[in-house]
Amino acid sequence: MTKSITKEDSGEARNHRWGRDDVAASLVYLEKVRIDKSQRQAAAEMEIPRTTLQYWLKRKGSLAESPVVAAFFESPDGVAFLHQVVVAAQFVMTQIANGSARIVCLFLELSRLDKFVAGSYGVQHKVLVSMEKEIMAFGQEERCRLAPKMEPKAISIVEDETFHPDICLVGIEPISNFILLEQYAIQRDAKTWTDVVRVSLSDLPVRVFQVVSDEAKGQMGNFQRLCPRLKASYIQVINRLC
Repeated sequence: MTKSITKEDSGEARNHRWGRDDVAASLVYLEKVRIDKSQRQAAAEMEIPRTTLQYWLKRKGSLAESPVVAAFFESPDGVAFLHQVVVAAQFVMTQIANGSARIVCLFLELSRLDKFVAGSYGVQHKVLVSMEKEIMAFGQEERCRLAPKMEPKAISIVEDETFHPDICLVGIEPISNFILLEQYAIQRDAKTWTDVVRVSLSDLPVRVFQVVSDEAKGQMGNFQRLCPRLKASYIQVINRLC
């Protein structure tokens, strides 16, 4: 959406670091009034330092792209579209396809979008860390919102342990692929597993009837604690199959 910065609404923008949408809107407004007002007058009206405005104009003119492409990506609509494309690429490559920040950097370089958005590893890594925090916050909000509406059900849990570098206990419901828990722990014994699982399920109306894992003693002990009634019957079935 095109925004014209005027003296009335520029005060707030002056007090924070200029964003790409602010820059684009300022350049659009400057283009509209360039016949009637000098650059100095326009800068004073928008309450932007003239040297800052000149830097923005110089940067736009130095972009190694066609004038049409540069004009689009430096416009408010172009900035919004660029933001949408880059965020979608970051999300799909790192959260869906398990890629890294370097993959995003390579995409930006090959697509030449790094002419318009910072494509360095440091910048992209910082953005992706922020994205992961937002995803986690959204997940927690949705869990709080939907858990009270959930119908009671029996579930299985697939458990495993990772080390990066501390012990992290992970549990997933296999049908929905929903991550029930990701919890760092000092130990990985049966009691720790049981305590962590019970806390992670405390807000959900579920009953665990099956725990699937490798043959780690802690996870097997967790299964026995969570599903004591099933232990004997499973042993009978296994003995019969053997």
